[in-house]
Amino acid sequence: MEFLQELNEQQKQAVYEEHPRICVIAGPGCGKTKTLFNDIAILYRNNYLSTRLEQELVAQRIPYEILGSFKFIEREEIKDVLSFLRAVMYQDNLSLLRVLSLQEKIGARTIEKIEQNSEKEGISIYEYLNNFAAITNLNEEKIAAGQVDKISAVILKINKFKEKLEQKISLSTFLLSLLNDFNYWEHLKTRVNASEREKNVQQFLNIAQN
Repeated sequence: MEFLQELNEQQKQAVYEEHPRICVIAGPGCGKTKTLFNDIAILYRNNYLSTRLEQELVAQRIPYEILGSFKFIEREEIKDVLSFLRAVMYQDNLSLLRVLSLQEKIGARTIEKIEQNSEKEGISIYEYLNNFAAITNLNEEKIAAGQVDKISAVILKINKFKEKLEQKISLSTFLLSLLNDFNYWEHLKTRVNASEREKNVQQFLNIAQN
């Protein structure tokens, strides 16, 4: 944003104001040109291209709205990636439930049963599933063996990556390994607009690398 260098202090203050109504974009000697934010539009061909623009707008505290799509961080595939990461780092219920729902063969009824059982025990979903007795209990409740095995695999992977957090590797490398281990790329291929979603995830990994 080279034009900022030509602004006087008052003009810069208007640009950086946290909740501004106007943005002064004219340099000294160019007149008092004032442009309303809602009069400015940025056009781009693909959704994944918005990432860098959004980063800069956020960095400069310029309010913005995405029309016809979601903000980058609100897109489903980005929420998926963040859920994988949070499930490993914090083992919170919301993230773990999302990770479970992304797994093939694990149905809504099974997830509901897991929620009910963990609430009954008064413990988190991770604590419940990390207990061998819980897996045995799911078998007794006539949950299909394939689903129970898949649930066990999810917990084993989360535990494996919890240990990897201690290693000195970059966030992007960690995330890529995590997504590969959970076979997330194959899952994306089953979604609508798969190619664009893959580009969004790749863009997120690029950001994590910086």
